[in-house]
Amino acid sequence: MQLVHTNMPFLVDSLTMTLDRLGYAIQLTIHPLVRCQRTEGGQLQQVLPRDADGGAVESFIRLDIPRETRKEKLEQIAAALEATLTDVRAAVRDWAKMRAKMREAADDIARRMSAQEPHATESEALLRWLAGERYTFLGYREYLLTDTDDGPMLKPRKRSALGVKSVAGRTGKAHPLSSAMRRFKRSDDLLLMTKARARATVHRNSYLDYVGVKLLDDNGKVIGERRFVGLLTSQAYSDQPKDIPLVRVKTEAVVKRAGV
Repeated sequence: MQLVHTNMPFLVDSLTMTLDRLGYAIQLTIHPLVRCQRTEGGQLQQVLPRDADGGAVESFIRLDIPRETRKEKLEQIAAALEATLTDVRAAVRDWAKMRAKMREAADDIARRMSAQEPHATESEALLRWLAGERYTFLGYREYLLTDTDDGPMLKPRKRSALGVKSVAGRTGKAHPLSSAMRRFKRSDDLLLMTKARARATVHRNSYLDYVGVKLLDDNGKVIGERRFVGLLTSQAYSDQPKDIPLVRVKTEAVVKRAGV
């Protein structure tokens, strides 16, 4: 398999992950970066030195897999790789916007919550910790809490989707509150962090790390949720518990109760 794509993060690892999920082992990976000058229609004009001005750096990717000649399988591979590239582009395009949304959520907590309210300061600090190179942002959407005849529902807010959540075909739909979400709504906690049931399509073959932050009105009433999906970075996994907001409070309480 060979392809050329404007260079950006996550290309090789995401494509490799996709082929692995389809059951194809990578036998050889070749990935040179080449600065190219092209016409508006994509026609190659010239190859430039890497440090030259103009043009764009492109990824020339070759991934060798065991020989496959079945037409339906080749079409399946092509479709899967194209979908992966679409997700990579969306995540990279909106990465800065999604991080800004998390910082905005932290600012919102700081503005609305008093220091006396449980976990407010730690929740704010945890969001800033995540936004500081501890979270690979892949998708974001806001949901509004709506009362219906079937009970409370979370309804996607129009034009709020970013990253992989904004890809065509993933417009989102209203869904009832799960028992966990009902407990979260009633609790004093301002955010929920857990594992999603879906696996990432970008960067790493892992279940997505889900971060939900309550949306509040001016009176402090829960009116919805900011929902982030992504992956914790290696930096997040290497930090000490005593340095991680919210976690440090829980570990301190455990140590204190244990009498250590």
